[in-house]
Amino acid sequence: MWKMIRGNYKEFLRKQLPDSLINFEVLDANIQAKKDYVAPVYLGLATLFSCQVKEPKYCHDPQFGWGSFVGGELKIHEVPGDHYGMLREP
Repeated sequence: MWKMIRGNYKEFLRKQLPDSLINFEVLDANIQAKKDYVAPVYLGLATLFSCQVKEPKYCHDPQFGWGSFVGGELKIHEVPGDHYGMLREP
């Protein structure tokens, strides 16, 4: 869609596309790449550090959503805190 807009804009106005529309074109490309990407299965040993305070959408899954991405063994270690607390320096 953005390629069509860019082509029409350049053709009729003979100007460079504004940065705001270039950013939308990049966003559009990123959205399409996300739709097209299929993550490969990792066949080795994976270690997951799981926080004690979990997001409700993963509470029912013992592998917390990682099972379909790991074909080998998945070791899970529980650590104190929540998701964002794990990212902070102790």
